[in-house]
Amino acid sequence: SFWDHKELFVTLLEILSFYKWNNITHFYVDQLLTQIIFLGDGAKIVSVLVDHCKLLDKIMNTFEKESSRTCGYFGHFTNISNALCKTAETKPELQKVLSAREDWQQFVDGALAKTNLVNSTPIA
Repeated sequence: SFWDHKELFVTLLEILSFYKWNNITHFYVDQLLTQIIFLGDGAKIVSVLVDHCKLLDKIMNTFEKESSRTCGYFGHFTNISNALCKTAETKPELQKVLSAREDWQQFVDGALAKTNLVNSTPIA
């Protein structure tokens, strides 16, 4: 299965952050990862994306480092973060890992919530 190719996911995340302004690349990596998160097996998501690829740490580090939204990939990390949160509602393995990480919960309640609020506020 594609889950056996763990380094592929590491490479995708590296590509996402390496090319700060390549929106086409960002779009396809975002779409690929969010679909895998939505459709994947909860245990595999945890094993490969959370544990092996350190996805949560990468997301939180990106928000900390790029808090001024000065990077082209910032919104894609927001989308991937929201996909993880949404998917955790239906995948107990993922929910268990996310809820056990206090730093992730602080991120979701803080930086991610603030970003989502800004992104959903209509421009007047």
